[in-house]
Amino acid sequence: VPEASPQNRFALPLESFVMILATTHEYLLQDALRDRMRILCRFDYYSIPDLTEIVRRYAHTLGWPYESEEILRTIAQRAKATPRQALHRNLQTCWEVAQSRDHNVITVDDMHEAFRHLQIDEFGLDALDRRYLGVLAQCGSTPLGALSAKLGLPYPTIQRVIEPYLIREDLITKDKSSQRIITDKGRRHLETTAWPVP
Repeated sequence: VPEASPQNRFALPLESFVMILATTHEYLLQDALRDRMRILCRFDYYSIPDLTEIVRRYAHTLGWPYESEEILRTIAQRAKATPRQALHRNLQTCWEVAQSRDHNVITVDDMHEAFRHLQIDEFGLDALDRRYLGVLAQCGSTPLGALSAKLGLPYPTIQRVIEPYLIREDLITKDKSSQRIITDKGRRHLETTAWPVP
């Protein structure tokens, strides 16, 4: 590295490069950092067919054989349209259950046992999601503050972690004053899911 001049003594000579940043929480980035990104891409939720293919490729790469296509589709359907949950929660747990049973192939029964362990229902909802819906089903139209108190969770967790998927799937909605309301679809799901509301 050539000696830097006094004016550029803090400069570090670098070859041309491309920096790619990825986050699921864009709003937490500082404006100064976000404004310096020349291209800003936002990705939507994944479709079930696309997510199924992602799971297939990942399982193949890791050498995790599976018994049937049903396993891949179910893993995708219960991932809230998010690859991270499909791969690092659903598929990983299915494989761990299979290994704990001395299976070298993920069976349908292994998959069902994995989701019983995770308490993930057919919509991909976990115990906290169903508890949230249960509060709305019991209390009716509910403000965010009351939900926060009943669930014992801070506002940002409810707004950023729990609600986006429930709203997207039309399980909940908001009225003009931002009160949370469970939809008919949400009520039917609570009534028909095999998992009890915590």
